[in-house]
Amino acid sequence: MSTSGTYTFSTTTTDYVRHAMLNIGKLGEAETPTNQEYTDCLWKLNAMVKQWQGKTDFAPGLKMWTRRVGALMLGAAINQYALGPTPAPNSHWCLLSNLITTTTSAGSSAGGSTITLTAVSETFNGTTQTVANGYQIGVQVTGGDLFWTTVNGAPAGNVVTLASVLPGNVAAGAAVFSYSANAQNPLVIDYMNLRDNTGSDVPMRFMTVQDYALQPSKGQPQFLSDPYFGYFEYQLGSSNLFFEIYGSQDTSKYVVIGYREPIQTFVNTADNPEFPDEWVRPITLGLSKEIAPMFNMPWTQELETMLQESLAFARQKDAETTTLYFQPGVE
Repeated sequence: MSTSGTYTFSTTTTDYVRHAMLNIGKLGEAETPTNQEYTDCLWKLNAMVKQWQGKTDFAPGLKMWTRRVGALMLGAAINQYALGPTPAPNSHWCLLSNLITTTTSAGSSAGGSTITLTAVSETFNGTTQTVANGYQIGVQVTGGDLFWTTVNGAPAGNVVTLASVLPGNVAAGAAVFSYSANAQNPLVIDYMNLRDNTGSDVPMRFMTVQDYALQPSKGQPQFLSDPYFGYFEYQLGSSNLFFEIYGSQDTSKYVVIGYREPIQTFVNTADNPEFPDEWVRPITLGLSKEIAPMFNMPWTQELETMLQESLAFARQKDAETTTLYFQPGVE
């Protein structure tokens, strides 16, 4: 038996547009879409796949290929965090694989612009990240909060130059976080753990908006603690994550977040879909159905049957599994 030795089935934006138009009979075998036809079909393709992202296609599948693990750094006077791609005073979060966690090996004084780190690199799951020019960097100053700025130039050994001067003293052994870029806006959060500087995790629980509103001490500056409950609220651009406390008592800890990332947009003709191969047929047939009215072409029962069949197979590929626990006395 002779096989190809190839395991990937590569498809592009052009393939989806062309085959969707072939399916409804708008194109002949030697024809190509006009520029305007391609633009209109591309718009409908993106609108469709964006609706299928996360859990919004009514599928039991987990869309696990869009699952990411992020890290949210905490603040001493923050209980509402923006999870999105733009760094801000309440939005320092990144992919966990992109995070460098280290400490200072020597103290630094307020007004200084350099810190000396125990290490400027960290290896996570076989991938090494190294502090570099332009990276976001958070330094734990005396008093416990994180001071955030960016790295100014390449480190000289373990000495890092900061873009802004330190607002307070920094002790030896203070926590330091650094990363290159913020992670994307989550569509869905699956789990949250509070992780300390030894790598130990404490599972966190989710609240409803009513649960969060009823928390009595979230507005009291003296109520500093580790966060153990979170309310996630999806927003456009950057989503919000609320904790039950006024601020974190230990900013050397951070929150590890398992979340679903948005599907990437089709932009270029050679873009590959951010879907596995079992979704090639549903995407092609789904686009066919979307564009049929635009071209005044009939949508037949045979095509509808093919679409539903392909969706059923794709949706069942990564079926969700659930762990159940039974505990006496818990209603």
